[in-house]
Amino acid sequence: MSLSIKNLALYHDKQTVLSNFSCTSKPGTVTAIYGDNATGKTTLLSTISGLHKEYDGQINHNHTIIGQAMDTPILFEQYTAQEQFTYIHKLHNKHIDTHFWDMFELETFKNTKTHSLSHGNRQKLSLVCSIIADPTLLLRDEPCNGLDKKSRQTVAQCLEELKKQQKTIIITTHISEDIQESIDQKINL
Repeated sequence: MSLSIKNLALYHDKQTVLSNFSCTSKPGTVTAIYGDNATGKTTLLSTISGLHKEYDGQINHNHTIIGQAMDTPILFEQYTAQEQFTYIHKLHNKHIDTHFWDMFELETFKNTKTHSLSHGNRQKLSLVCSIIADPTLLLRDEPCNGLDKKSRQTVAQCLEELKKQQKTIIITTHISEDIQESIDQKINL
């Protein structure tokens, strides 16, 4: 299912954050949104997902399941990585699939409380948890932030697999050299 945004204006505390933004993203593609700090990238993702309500314009999509992972991962801090992973599967009534867990080599950290994970491992766990529900639309804020080169290459591999599954993927990023090949459309704010 496509995502279409027309003449979008975003507001935060009555201040215009972004104006006259339009784009279309199709299934099986990655759209990367670039921009300096405070240009509205994260707010745009929150608006697409329905979390941010201060906007004018049109956002059209028929995605019933949206996977969203923000730059600052939102995890159950007292859970271990394995407990977090298992809980999200149960929450979505999904059979436990370890494909992406294994891809990001999270098994090493399965008994570590999420609050004790490095930022990079929190990022990887957050990304893996955001795709458990098999979303048709995946929104990812700064997917390579805090990741080493090997993990950034794994993000690229993951994006390629999700594209083959016909997911519509929107990312915001500053760092893209390792995922450049996976990006189909680039938009500068």
